[in-house]
Amino acid sequence: MLPSLLPAKKTFDIPAGWRAYTLETDAVTAQNAAPGGRVDILMGFDAVLKTGGSNYVVATILQRVLVIDTVRAEGKNGLVLMLAPDDAQYLLLAENENIKVVFRRPDDAAAGPIQVSVLSNLF
Repeated sequence: MLPSLLPAKKTFDIPAGWRAYTLETDAVTAQNAAPGGRVDILMGFDAVLKTGGSNYVVATILQRVLVIDTVRAEGKNGLVLMLAPDDAQYLLLAENENIKVVFRRPDDAAAGPIQVSVLSNLF
């Protein structure tokens, strides 16, 4: 996380029960994001199989996350996201893995189960 990138003087209108979460991103993501936009958060990780092996999988862990600001300071980039407390905890856990922010169309309101992608299914 980028706690130093969220200046103390900056305030957000955070509704009761919600959190503003700063997620470090690459420069391209921060440059292309805009306050009011929506993103999904994907996580890639090695899943341990019941057979004892492992397989690389990608799962959409959060959908339609509201971007409330972008941050660029001290050579780092990030997004400030509006999250429910449980989602903030899940995102912090996911930051130990490979995560990626993907942009959504503003009018794309669909959210629901998305099948996990498994690397071995590509071949």
